[in-house]
Amino acid sequence: MPKPYPRELRERAVRLVIEHRGEYVTGYAAIWSVAAKLGIATAESLRKWVRQAEVDAGQRPGASSEEPADLRRLLVAVWLGAYWSRAGMLVLSGSWVGG
Repeated sequence: MPKPYPRELRERAVRLVIEHRGEYVTGYAAIWSVAAKLGIATAESLRKWVRQAEVDAGQRPGASSEEPADLRRLLVAVWLGAYWSRAGMLVLSGSWVGG
């Protein structure tokens, strides 16, 4: 699995694309140019970072960077609640045999 790019590099790349987008014919041309200059393996990675930054800034619809983490915490809490509820029911019913 490839190493993720450092956060500072991702932030710098996104900032450069946003700042210089008007100097290129298309937004993708700006993304491709910045990716090549900074040594980012694929322009698609940078495109996704730019889109996510736009979502986080409220400029584009979609799930913010914080929402998946919140959802993950909620799912873990629900799963743990169901697990401990089931474990408690087994203990109370006598189906669980301690050893």
